[in-house]
Amino acid sequence: MLKALQKSFEFKSIFGQNAEEVVSNVDLSNKTCLITGASSGIGLEIARCLTSRDCNLLMASRNVYKANLLANKTCTNTEKIRHYQINLASLASVRQCAQQIIENERQIDIVILNAATFGIPWTVTKDGLETTFQVNFLSQYYLLLCLGKMLAPDARVVFTSSESHRNIKWPEKNRFNPVFENLSLLKHEYTSIKSYNISKLCCLLLMHYLSYQWTNSERSFLCAHPGSFIKTGLCRNWWPYEALYTIMLPFSKSIKAHILLLFLRLVALVNELICPPATTSHLLGYKSCGGWGDVSFISCMTFIAFSCPFHLSI
Repeated sequence: MLKALQKSFEFKSIFGQNAEEVVSNVDLSNKTCLITGASSGIGLEIARCLTSRDCNLLMASRNVYKANLLANKTCTNTEKIRHYQINLASLASVRQCAQQIIENERQIDIVILNAATFGIPWTVTKDGLETTFQVNFLSQYYLLLCLGKMLAPDARVVFTSSESHRNIKWPEKNRFNPVFENLSLLKHEYTSIKSYNISKLCCLLLMHYLSYQWTNSERSFLCAHPGSFIKTGLCRNWWPYEALYTIMLPFSKSIKAHILLLFLRLVALVNELICPPATTSHLLGYKSCGGWGDVSFISCMTFIAFSCPFHLSI
């Protein structure tokens, strides 16, 4: 019934430009973009728009067969798409994927860390970490670490974020020195939405940490919240949210409209259509962190350090 209801609605964006219009005059033929979570939803739409501008696209997916099938069906210039297998629930798989990319590619200009899971029961990965936290944050951070030397001098890294990060309120005693159990939740503390929110807060803080590390470079690290109540496959594992998102369809923007913000962040890589990277990063600064406005860079780095087990050596 839900799927029938979803198919009964056809929406057009009434919110101004869509992503295709934003990049209509942009030439990405000399750019290479790595994207995770590109086999459905927002990620697939981004892939379609990027390839329409001749971008060399690296799709890192768990199911390469499915990703290839959908890319051939959805994207143009499919000869410029290269697929890499990655299982974000396994750090070994992440490392293997990174090694393959290093062996086959010359340079990466754009990284879009878009993959995410939501609505799953509490499980632990082979690495001993809560699954949502590892898939949504830690494994993608590890992938970025492994590929650090391949990033172009003016590379742009975009994390798909969420306003739901504001809902995380840790105890005062852990605020400036969070312990690992605050991040990779134990079973008795776990809810899917809580773990998802933590992972998105980690992405936001990581953006600030990396921006601090590369202050004197031309590299940019950004978060982009595409919008609320977008109907993708993210909620397929939890029927209450699937139903809620279906009900909200008449009031939601299309996927094309939702990825506009992501593309605005990317367009600055190739021209001056929007504010320069430093200003853009400031606009998404600590004041947007929902109660984390007074967290210093040192605290941020401590936070990230606690989220990385020692076996994440490169």
